[in-house]
Amino acid sequence: MSEGLSGTAVVVTRPAEQANELIEALQAAGATVIAAPGIEIEPLSDSELGDDAGTPAGRSHWIVFISRNAVRHGTGLLAARLGDASRRPRIAAVGPGTAEELVRHGWTVDAAPARGGGGDDLLAEPDFDPGDGERVLIVRGEGGSAALAESLRARGADVTHLAVYRRRAATADVGALQSGWQSAHQRVTIVTSDGGIRALVAGLPSDTRRELLRSHPVTLSERLAETARALGFSE
Repeated sequence: MSEGLSGTAVVVTRPAEQANELIEALQAAGATVIAAPGIEIEPLSDSELGDDAGTPAGRSHWIVFISRNAVRHGTGLLAARLGDASRRPRIAAVGPGTAEELVRHGWTVDAAPARGGGGDDLLAEPDFDPGDGERVLIVRGEGGSAALAESLRARGADVTHLAVYRRRAATADVGALQSGWQSAHQRVTIVTSDGGIRALVAGLPSDTRRELLRSHPVTLSERLAETARALGFSE
């Protein structure tokens, strides 16, 4: 085992089903890992989706997957609805991780950012070029951001959404946080989503929250860094 992160306690805030590879890599580097997901992912039931949930897919020129969870909970539904359609929609992913998940599920990706992730990065891709009047289906979680849809509509695209999962606040294991911190010389919190870190911070008792906010945040983007600063994390 590497000793590179020995003495460092790392709080991983990703949902449990997405965190295994990251946790294993951190442990291999010598870190003490504390799994503290801020949110849980729950697929929508068939009755919540409705019988016509996949109907827009067959009429779409593009299908955009907004996250790995959109892929995990949306591809089976859409594959069944698309069937053997003669004209297949083009497929886009908002980031390389989502594109990787699509390939793992057997889907061909026509456009995705090579690095980064998010609607702005996808919009900057030359291969992602919905034309005026073209139909775009965005597969996402319930209550997801409308920013990508608004940008596409400004370009003249006809945009619809298909929600295939919901996020709900997870219950933090306060005991695991406190015991994981005890012998650490350095504390780090990995912030991978705005909603996840806000839910985690909001759900902690005040003393544990203060301890978490003293840790150093590691984020995936400047937007998430701004969220961490707004919540009061140490720099």
